[in-house]
Amino acid sequence: MATSETGGLLTRRALAAAFDVDVQTILKWERAGLPVTRGTPGRPSVYRLTECVKWFVEREVRARGGNGSSSLNPLEQRALLDRTRREEIELRLAVRRAELIEAADVDRAWAAIVLAVRERILGLASTALQQGVVAPDQEAALDRLLRDALVELATQRDQGAA
Repeated sequence: MATSETGGLLTRRALAAAFDVDVQTILKWERAGLPVTRGTPGRPSVYRLTECVKWFVEREVRARGGNGSSSLNPLEQRALLDRTRREEIELRLAVRRAELIEAADVDRAWAAIVLAVRERILGLASTALQQGVVAPDQEAALDRLLRDALVELATQRDQGAA
Protein backbone atom coordinates (compact mmCIF):
# COMPACT_ATOMS: atom_id res chain seq x y z
CA MET A 1 0.00 0.00 0.00
CA ALA A 2 1.86 3.06 1.24
CA THR A 3 5.48 3.05 0.16
CA SER A 4 8.49 5.18 0.80
CA GLU A 5 8.30 6.22 -2.85
CA THR A 6 4.97 7.93 -2.28
CA GLY A 7 5.86 9.28 1.16
CA GLY A 8 3.06 7.38 2.93
CA LEU A 9 0.49 8.34 0.32
CA LEU A 10 -1.80 5.94 -1.52
CA THR A 11 -2.77 5.81 -5.15
CA ARG A 12 -6.45 5.61 -6.08
CA ARG A 13 -6.15 1.87 -6.67
CA ALA A 14 -4.39 1.32 -3.32
CA LEU A 15 -7.02 3.37 -1.49
CA ALA A 16 -9.78 1.36 -3.16
CA ALA A 17 -8.05 -1.81 -1.94
CA ALA A 18 -7.73 -0.36 1.58
CA PHE A 19 -11.48 0.33 1.70
CA ASP A 20 -12.28 -2.86 -0.23
CA VAL A 21 -14.29 -0.93 -2.81
CA ASP A 22 -14.11 -0.40 -6.56
CA VAL A 23 -11.94 2.39 -7.97
CA GLN A 24 -15.14 4.00 -9.32
CA THR A 25 -16.35 4.33 -5.73
CA ILE A 26 -13.23 6.34 -4.88
CA LEU A 27 -13.96 8.64 -7.84
CA LYS A 28 -17.54 9.06 -6.58
CA TRP A 29 -16.25 9.83 -3.09
CA GLU A 30 -13.86 12.41 -4.52
CA ARG A 31 -16.85 14.24 -6.00
CA ALA A 32 -18.45 14.06 -2.53
CA GLY A 33 -15.41 15.64 -0.87
CA LEU A 34 -12.89 12.86 -0.20
CA PRO A 35 -9.54 14.55 0.54
CA VAL A 36 -7.18 14.10 -2.42
CA THR A 37 -3.98 15.63 -3.69
CA ARG A 38 -4.65 15.92 -7.40
CA GLY A 39 -2.03 14.53 -9.70
CA THR A 40 -0.56 16.15 -12.74
CA PRO A 41 -0.07 14.66 -16.19
CA GLY A 42 2.09 11.59 -15.64
CA ARG A 43 1.61 11.64 -11.85
CA PRO A 44 -1.45 10.06 -10.21
CA SER A 45 -3.63 11.64 -7.58
CA VAL A 46 -2.66 10.52 -4.07
CA TYR A 47 -4.47 10.12 -0.73
CA ARG A 48 -3.53 10.03 2.94
CA LEU A 49 -5.24 7.01 4.48
CA THR A 50 -5.81 8.66 7.86
CA GLU A 51 -7.50 11.67 6.26
CA CYS A 52 -9.61 9.47 4.04
CA VAL A 53 -10.72 7.23 6.92
CA LYS A 54 -11.61 10.31 8.96
CA TRP A 55 -13.61 11.74 6.02
CA PHE A 56 -15.37 8.40 5.51
CA VAL A 57 -16.33 8.02 9.17
CA GLU A 58 -17.55 11.62 9.45
CA ARG A 59 -19.62 11.11 6.31
CA GLU A 60 -21.13 7.92 7.75
CA VAL A 61 -21.84 9.62 11.09
CA ARG A 62 -23.62 12.48 9.30
CA ALA A 63 -25.57 10.00 7.17
CA ARG A 64 -26.82 8.36 10.36
CA GLY A 65 -27.91 11.61 11.95
CA GLY A 66 -24.79 12.49 13.94
CA ASN A 67 -23.18 15.89 13.77
CA GLY A 68 -19.73 14.53 12.88
CA SER A 69 -18.05 17.27 14.90
CA SER A 70 -16.46 15.01 17.51
CA SER A 71 -12.75 14.33 17.42
CA LEU A 72 -12.09 11.05 15.63
CA ASN A 73 -9.29 8.64 16.36
CA PRO A 74 -8.09 7.23 13.02
CA LEU A 75 -6.93 3.98 14.63
CA GLU A 76 -10.34 3.41 16.23
CA GLN A 77 -12.04 4.23 12.96
CA ARG A 78 -9.77 1.87 11.05
CA ALA A 79 -10.62 -0.86 13.58
CA LEU A 80 -14.31 -0.12 13.00
CA LEU A 81 -13.82 -0.35 9.24
CA ASP A 82 -11.92 -3.64 9.64
CA ARG A 83 -14.65 -5.05 11.89
CA THR A 84 -17.33 -4.06 9.36
CA ARG A 85 -15.36 -5.68 6.54
CA ARG A 86 -14.90 -8.84 8.60
CA GLU A 87 -18.65 -9.04 9.25
CA GLU A 88 -19.38 -8.61 5.54
CA ILE A 89 -16.92 -11.36 4.64
CA GLU A 90 -18.43 -13.66 7.28
CA LEU A 91 -21.87 -13.09 5.76
CA ARG A 92 -20.60 -13.88 2.27
CA LEU A 93 -18.96 -17.07 3.52
CA ALA A 94 -22.12 -18.10 5.35
CA VAL A 95 -24.06 -17.72 2.10
CA ARG A 96 -21.45 -19.79 0.22
CA ARG A 97 -21.61 -22.52 2.88
CA ALA A 98 -25.42 -22.47 2.54
CA GLU A 99 -25.80 -21.39 6.17
CA LEU A 100 -27.73 -18.35 4.94
CA ILE A 101 -30.14 -18.20 2.03
CA GLU A 102 -31.10 -15.18 -0.03
CA ALA A 103 -34.69 -14.10 0.63
CA ALA A 104 -35.50 -14.29 -3.09
CA ASP A 105 -34.40 -17.95 -3.15
CA VAL A 106 -36.64 -18.71 -0.18
CA ASP A 107 -39.55 -16.93 -1.87
CA ARG A 108 -39.09 -18.96 -5.07
CA ALA A 109 -38.85 -22.26 -3.20
CA TRP A 110 -41.87 -21.44 -1.04
CA ALA A 111 -43.92 -20.43 -4.08
CA ALA A 112 -43.08 -23.76 -5.76
CA ILE A 113 -44.13 -25.69 -2.64
CA VAL A 114 -47.40 -23.77 -2.33
CA LEU A 115 -48.17 -24.35 -6.00
CA ALA A 116 -47.47 -28.10 -5.71
CA VAL A 117 -49.70 -28.39 -2.62
CA ARG A 118 -52.46 -26.42 -4.35
CA GLU A 119 -52.36 -28.69 -7.42
CA ARG A 120 -52.41 -31.79 -5.20
CA ILE A 121 -55.43 -30.51 -3.27
CA LEU A 122 -57.26 -29.60 -6.48
CA GLY A 123 -56.71 -33.16 -7.73
CA LEU A 124 -58.09 -34.84 -4.61
CA ALA A 125 -61.73 -34.92 -5.74
CA SER A 126 -60.82 -36.65 -8.99
CA THR A 127 -58.50 -39.09 -7.16
CA ALA A 128 -61.22 -39.85 -4.60
CA LEU A 129 -63.65 -40.63 -7.44
CA GLN A 130 -61.12 -42.91 -9.20
CA GLN A 131 -60.43 -44.79 -5.96
CA GLY A 132 -64.14 -45.19 -5.24
CA VAL A 133 -63.98 -43.10 -2.07
CA VAL A 134 -66.75 -40.82 -3.34
CA ALA A 135 -69.62 -41.44 -5.70
CA PRO A 136 -69.70 -39.68 -9.07
CA ASP A 137 -72.45 -37.34 -7.89
CA GLN A 138 -70.29 -36.31 -4.88
CA GLU A 139 -67.14 -35.40 -6.85
CA ALA A 140 -68.33 -31.90 -7.78
CA ALA A 141 -69.35 -31.14 -4.17
CA LEU A 142 -65.97 -32.32 -2.85
CA ASP A 143 -64.17 -30.29 -5.53
CA ARG A 144 -66.15 -27.16 -4.50
CA LEU A 145 -65.30 -27.72 -0.79
CA LEU A 146 -61.60 -28.03 -1.58
CA ARG A 147 -61.62 -24.92 -3.76
CA ASP A 148 -63.49 -22.96 -1.07
CA ALA A 149 -60.90 -24.09 1.50
CA LEU A 150 -58.07 -22.86 -0.74
CA VAL A 151 -59.79 -19.51 -1.23
CA GLU A 152 -60.29 -19.21 2.54
CA LEU A 153 -56.61 -19.98 3.18
CA ALA A 154 -55.53 -17.43 0.58
CA THR A 155 -57.84 -14.81 2.08
CA GLN A 156 -56.48 -15.44 5.60
CA ARG A 157 -52.89 -15.16 4.30
CA ASP A 158 -53.66 -11.86 2.58
CA GLN A 159 -55.34 -10.47 5.71
CA GLY A 160 -52.40 -11.63 7.88
CA ALA A 161 -49.90 -9.84 5.63
CA ALA A 162 -51.78 -6.56 5.89
